Amino acid sequence: MSQESPTPAEALRQLQSRPLCIICGRPSEAEAIATELGALENPVSGRTVDKINDGHRFYIGSFDVQGQKLEYYITSSLRQGIQSFAIHASILFHILKPRFAVHVGVCAAFYEVKHKDGKEVLVRNLRDVIFGEAAFNYEEGKWDLGADGKTAVFKPDFDLIRVPTGDMQAFAESSGRAQYHYGDYISGSAVRHDASVAFKQARANVARNTIALDMEASAFLKLCAYTGVSSLGVVKGISDFGDAGKGKDPDAYDDALRNTAIGLREWVIHTIPGVKWELDEDDQKGVAISVGYYENFVRHVLDAYSMGLSPRKKVTSFEEIPLQTVRGLKIVMPKNMNPEFFAEAGQIGRVMREYKLLEIDIGSYNFSRSLYYKAGYLIDFPRTINSLSQAPDANHQVALFEKRLKQKQYFSSPVHDRDALAELCRWEDFIKWLETTKSEETISQESEATRNGTAPNGSTGISAPFLESKSTSEPTIATQNILGSKNAESSQTNGSHVKAVGPSNETSPRGLTFPQPAKVLSKKRSSILGFLKRSAKPAKTM
Repeated sequence: MSQESPTPAEALRQLQSRPLCIICGRPSEAEAIATELGALENPVSGRTVDKINDGHRFYIGSFDVQGQKLEYYITSSLRQGIQSFAIHASILFHILKPRFAVHVGVCAAFYEVKHKDGKEVLVRNLRDVIFGEAAFNYEEGKWDLGADGKTAVFKPDFDLIRVPTGDMQAFAESSGRAQYHYGDYISGSAVRHDASVAFKQARANVARNTIALDMEASAFLKLCAYTGVSSLGVVKGISDFGDAGKGKDPDAYDDALRNTAIGLREWVIHTIPGVKWELDEDDQKGVAISVGYYENFVRHVLDAYSMGLSPRKKVTSFEEIPLQTVRGLKIVMPKNMNPEFFAEAGQIGRVMREYKLLEIDIGSYNFSRSLYYKAGYLIDFPRTINSLSQAPDANHQVALFEKRLKQKQYFSSPVHDRDALAELCRWEDFIKWLETTKSEETISQESEATRNGTAPNGSTGISAPFLESKSTSEPTIATQNILGSKNAESSQTNGSHVKAVGPSNETSPRGLTFPQPAKVLSKKRSSILGFLKRSAKPAKTM
């Protein structure tokens, strides 16, 4: 059976729940990175995601970070170029709110040689990977007239943006990673075959360690700096040197992307463990109402209990439930985590009647709270979550409500040698608990009835004890009924019961079973039994 497709709101929430955004400059690069990371299997189209442009595509996966899954999605700008990237990435950051982001792809490298063993050796080779956390747009500035007053001259206004990512430089330059390099990026809006000119100017006037040229890095870092998204830097493979030789190695581009994916994985796993990467969900509505519910209800109830205030039955407000019988508080979540399930009070009323839940109050009369009681537990159904029913991802908001409550003091902190006072129950588990409690109560009632000599339904049977007659004649059915009736009356009058002793039963010649003689526990009952005994004797012959 095929799995039901998520709604647009659910698809949006699934992306928002992933802490890491891996963003490329081109859709084809995103697909290549996803292929190398094994995330190509279940792509998500933007047309199926609420608020997202139809043209976007997302590849989802996860990294294993110290035994935990760090979930990510890979996506891209809809079009290559610094302006397009800035617009599309800013919209995605605003809607998806990733905790971390890293920009990946390919770049042109600064062509540089060094002498080793009397030979010229390239410092950086095609297919190597450059890691960076600083960049600037070399096209920012203004055009002005030159010295001759006629020739237009571009006067750059370089603005280096640096967003520290931790120990990226140490990671890239560590031994054993000769194919990894650390340096600064320059970005522009056009593909260049004269990159050496841009590198020369940048290294002389802005940053001496400028070694990579691309079209998006400066926009990415500036977005991270101003949106609050934690940057994991720029990771790009060298596909060319921005010269006439660009494209002469047909495999360099694809190989560079594969090596980028490998470097990306290693870098993320290296840098993430020292960072708290849970999503910030404080602005979610489910979280917001959980705070009010806990402070205004749960805390009031359990503070009252902890101070020794006993619950009071609503019907008879002066009748208290013994405090020592209360074991804690159960908060019951709606069926299927659907906030509309509690919208009608009838759902709760049906359960209350079927399983005999008591309506109670607890707390001082000015600050009391109403809830239910059953089998040692205070019980509440948080109908405040009805307000989440209009949210586009209502079920997810209910789950956030539950998640945040679990983190609160009364739910998470044990008391002395016992569990926490409060617990959250899913609807299905709560009904199972009620059924178990109901079965235990039935068994207890039957056992009590057996001990008291009454049937489970409260009627008196023929189990009342008979005194053994010296006559060989057997008690009649009428005698049994009289005796049962008298014993029942005596039991109701004195509030005590007759307990049979000795052998359990004896079978008469007629096949009827009668109990053996018993000890009589009250004088009144003894007189009744004596009367019946005398009545059973044969009349004297006249």
